[in-house]
Amino acid sequence: MRRHTPGSTRLGPGSAFVTFRIAAGGGIAVVSASGTTPGHAALARRIVSAARGPGICGAAFVSQSIYFD
Repeated sequence: MRRHTPGSTRLGPGSAFVTFRIAAGGGIAVVSASGTTPGHAALARRIVSAARGPGICGAAFVSQSIYFD
């Protein structure tokens, strides 16, 4: 996910909390996202959606906090 996180944003400091599902093949589906602002939540959703999980594990639900400076 770090690879898909921009170095800076115009959103200002904030955070987001994302819950997502990693499928057995590594595909990711965002289940929910909330943030300091709707913009932080939307950015977190895009970051997680662009990532891929490991293709060798089974399906899992994961939660992740993301902090923006």
